[in-house]
Amino acid sequence: DLINFGAKPNDDQYLNQRAEMYFTLVDALRKGFPIDETVHKELQNTLFEWSSTGKLKLIAKEDIKAVLGHSPDNSDSLALTFANTIYNHIKIDRPIETTQIYLGSPED
Repeated sequence: DLINFGAKPNDDQYLNQRAEMYFTLVDALRKGFPIDETVHKELQNTLFEWSSTGKLKLIAKEDIKAVLGHSPDNSDSLALTFANTIYNHIKIDRPIETTQIYLGSPED
């Protein structure tokens, strides 16, 4: 199956599958999943915010491109590996403070 980043997530705290995949990736990073410097930089510039309906979402890819000077294709590819994992089928409490290490803060 093709993964549609804008599709409905499994967990309703997210606006779409893109946000759900990235937050699931962050869970793996907290557990010691290794990444290279390129992905680390892309993730540091991938900020999250709340939608008008109170759901977690990531900033637009175009905004990330503007900061990095290139598309965050490496972090997108890595996030896609978490699209159909078991993590997407259970609700996981994700402390905002530790998520900000990788996905930045809405205030940044």
